[in-house]
Amino acid sequence: MRGLRTTLRTAAGIGTLACAILQTEESVAQQVVDPRMERDTPSARSRPGFEAIGIAFGSFKLQPSVSVSALATDNLYARSDVKVGDVAAVVGGGVSLQSNWGVHALSFAANASATRYADRSSESTERYSVSTSGRLDLARDTQVSASVGYARRIEARGTTGDTLFGAKPVAYRALESGVSVNQGFGQTKITVNGAYQRLTYEDRKLDGAVIDLGFRNFETVSGGLRVAQAVTPGIAVYVDGVVSRSRYPVRVNNLNRDSTGYSAIAGLLFGNNRLLRGELGAGYLKQNFKDPIFPDISGVNYYANLSWSPSQLTEIRLSASKSFQRAPIANIAGVQQQVVTLSAEHELLRNLILRPRVQWEQDTFRGSAQRNNFLYAKFEAAWLLGTHWEVNGSVEHGLGRNNNPLSSAREFDLNRVTVGLTWRL
Repeated sequence: MRGLRTTLRTAAGIGTLACAILQTEESVAQQVVDPRMERDTPSARSRPGFEAIGIAFGSFKLQPSVSVSALATDNLYARSDVKVGDVAAVVGGGVSLQSNWGVHALSFAANASATRYADRSSESTERYSVSTSGRLDLARDTQVSASVGYARRIEARGTTGDTLFGAKPVAYRALESGVSVNQGFGQTKITVNGAYQRLTYEDRKLDGAVIDLGFRNFETVSGGLRVAQAVTPGIAVYVDGVVSRSRYPVRVNNLNRDSTGYSAIAGLLFGNNRLLRGELGAGYLKQNFKDPIFPDISGVNYYANLSWSPSQLTEIRLSASKSFQRAPIANIAGVQQQVVTLSAEHELLRNLILRPRVQWEQDTFRGSAQRNNFLYAKFEAAWLLGTHWEVNGSVEHGLGRNNNPLSSAREFDLNRVTVGLTWRL
């Protein structure tokens, strides 16, 4: 269900503007941080001679890119009963347009990619996305941000959202939008935000019959409020509340899987130097379902996002969250998801970046006793060949396990290797 994640923070599963909001809140905790310290990490450091320059387009910068890669896997379907390998070519491209104004900001982005397998052509897929975002700086301590995006996505094989075997991978279209207002009052920051998401699933054919996946269509809207207060240089406390409403427009067997929910978290923001910075929070979440056949979700909620830089060449990140996700099965109301990710970025050479990553995910079905567990370990490397070219590669091992004897075929072990070349202007 990695492809199902649209938030890690809210009980509703939406967070279109979470990153922008977090950056604003962290500024409360970082009143005395030297900005050079924040930029002097492998992920943020400027690398003259190895960065794409782009094209000046009035007061905007235009940056196109093209990539091609080869992929090989020993378990294409991520199953234990039918384990076959295959190789594929992946071709993609994108373009971004970013303003360079002194105040306010506006950006546009578009990306597309196509994957073609050598032997199992039915597994070939296409993805695309278009988006725009903007920010109005109404005053020194007042900003309004908004974004909207539309995308075609694929449920990856082996994930909880991968529900059809023998048909093409499940595809859906996502419309997502969000708005936030950030207001500062000295050492206090208040953020009000809202988000909307609509997911529409495409039909599939299985043994000549059309499979209507409309029951997976999903809509959700949420609103949130966060108050962050600096208490000492480099440390702030915050409270965060979110309310949401989730809806399945298509009903199956007259089951009403709609729900409302809320989440409350209190936590700590810190970051007065490069060594350790981030956010820790814990609280309570509750999801109430319209149909009494589905038990409500309630309990401890948590969120963590930490970054540790033991040196200027290495950055280690830890994130953990609990959230409510939409259901991939008609008689399931939703999925309670927990995700923990440990990743790092190391600058072995000025133009050679290493990125190891380990992720654990647990998906617990509501309306069923089934529970899925996934574990992925991945190692990536990026070799910068100047301002235009980058060679990248990755090696990944993944496994999936569940507690349902009838779903033993869905358990898997897989390996995947990718090598690619990217050109940027």
